[in-house]
Amino acid sequence: FLRLPERRRVQLYRRVHQALSDASFAPPRALQQLAEISDFPLVLSTTFDDLLFQALQTSGRPGASAARTLAFSPRRAEDLDAAWQRTSAQPPTVYHLFGRSSVEPDFALCDEDVLEFLVAMHADHQSPRRLFDVVRGSNLVFIGCDFPDWLSRFFLRTLK
Repeated sequence: FLRLPERRRVQLYRRVHQALSDASFAPPRALQQLAEISDFPLVLSTTFDDLLFQALQTSGRPGASAARTLAFSPRRAEDLDAAWQRTSAQPPTVYHLFGRSSVEPDFALCDEDVLEFLVAMHADHQSPRRLFDVVRGSNLVFIGCDFPDWLSRFFLRTLK
């Protein structure tokens, strides 16, 4: 994958995005159950699909219809609003740490991309500071992460 010319790599991101757009995946029961937990106003996702966001919107929890989705990418880092509060009354927010599916290569498709995203998160001009401030003062629950040990430590260091 990394040996492909840049133009061919971009086509792969577009194809993955198109495949996700064309598919009619429903959020699995485990994501639906997670989305129903109203004590989590902010959920960090390491995937680039919208299944968790879809689960939140249909969860029936307070504010679900106003759920938001944000994403980080090395090109464009979205951040939480300055008025964001850590309360269960807050509409739920899904933050995609490794980007969201797009026709542009703005999501992590391979391990090399994941590493690039993590390095970019450390850059002062790209860091989602309000997100990191919220996460720094929070207890974290990791569910379903299958990162290698070194990546898990790097990931935790980035968030904390």
